[in-house]
Amino acid sequence: MHRTYTPPSTIPGISRLAKSLRQQNGIKHTQALEEAAKVAGFQSFKHAKRALATSVDTDTFASLYLTVFWHDRDATPFSGRCTALVKLPKLTVDFLGSLRTRGYTMLGGFQLECQDHLRAARDATSFESAKSRVMNAVRELQFSSATGLRPMRKASQIRRHGILQSLPGNDHLSLWVDQVTGDGLALDEPYEPRLTSKKRAERLEWLASNGLAEIAPNWSGLYAPGRAVPYIVSQNAELILRIAAVVKGLGEPPSIDWASHSGPYHTEFISPQRLASGKRYRPRPQRSFGKRLGALPYGGGPGWASEWRPAETMSVRDHMKLGAVLRGLAWSSVSGRIHSKLISTLSRLDDWSFSEHPNESSDTLSDLYYGSERRDCSSMEKQLEALAQARRLVAACYNECRPRQDLLAVFDKVEADVMGRAEKGQGALVTAHRQQ
Repeated sequence: MHRTYTPPSTIPGISRLAKSLRQQNGIKHTQALEEAAKVAGFQSFKHAKRALATSVDTDTFASLYLTVFWHDRDATPFSGRCTALVKLPKLTVDFLGSLRTRGYTMLGGFQLECQDHLRAARDATSFESAKSRVMNAVRELQFSSATGLRPMRKASQIRRHGILQSLPGNDHLSLWVDQVTGDGLALDEPYEPRLTSKKRAERLEWLASNGLAEIAPNWSGLYAPGRAVPYIVSQNAELILRIAAVVKGLGEPPSIDWASHSGPYHTEFISPQRLASGKRYRPRPQRSFGKRLGALPYGGGPGWASEWRPAETMSVRDHMKLGAVLRGLAWSSVSGRIHSKLISTLSRLDDWSFSEHPNESSDTLSDLYYGSERRDCSSMEKQLEALAQARRLVAACYNECRPRQDLLAVFDKVEADVMGRAEKGQGALVTAHRQQ
């Protein structure tokens, strides 16, 4: 069972911790107070009293905890929980809520567990890697807060500013959106040898032909400070100059005490705000085991939940038939939204086939949903016949369960799209089909 750890956030709490440290370690009370204050994130007990006794520090700065779990078979111990406390301007921490959206992982792999706690979804490969991920997140957080830029994550934004992804010679490219103007901006951070003089000339020509400008500010960057060279690229020249001026003034990330809040792998860190809220702490998703409501889990691990498939299996032959049908539908006259759903469904069924037939050759299984054969779906009637075949295959081979329901729901959406598109140009044909 997981244990929990919460650092003290008040003077009485620091005093109670000091008493415990004194008894455990056989040290003097004054020394125990100093150690307890450091555990709470302060430089000393005097600093803790001064900060907690006035509202200036808490009004200006806020505590943010960042947690990364790690595994390293070559280390002793071979696993752990790296939790770090940083004191950042309050506005920097407050804006984290605006980045929280359903299913979105921010800052290179962190999720907002509570307003004062960022927790990485996936494990790091070592303690040093965990520390590096924390520092990268802190730098990105400072950059985003100071500049007013937000990571570009909406598909519509990426399509609108897609030209930025074609930047010649780019490396470690990240895309951002300005909250004021809505303009896109690329932060390109190649290692200097990557851009030779010839490539540099080609890049400048490409920028000019596409109405883009760039600048290399006097700044160490986000990806690999001191080793990579950051370039700011955008169609908005004023935005480039403003961001360049801001990043020049960015200070170094705060120093971090890596030991005080870290702990064993199977312990959970409960932040002060999570504790004060009275709301239950939600552990990271993990792999599931065993049959549940007619479905079996597959995949999953620390930080990501298992997917589910029907407990009964579909034969390789029927998978091949279903794959040809769905590929034919995906590349027929359907909307872009439905095309994306069908591509996602093909990927899901590909995973199911590998889980259902672990002893079959990978070459055979790969062709089931990524082969070249496609059913002819060149007309509305052929599309509807293909959907009927897909439904028959799924209903005959898979037992009733939630994954099967979700699969059939996709077919319903495809049919609605086909009928809706046909109504615009083939009204009589649609009416005849509905009367059948």
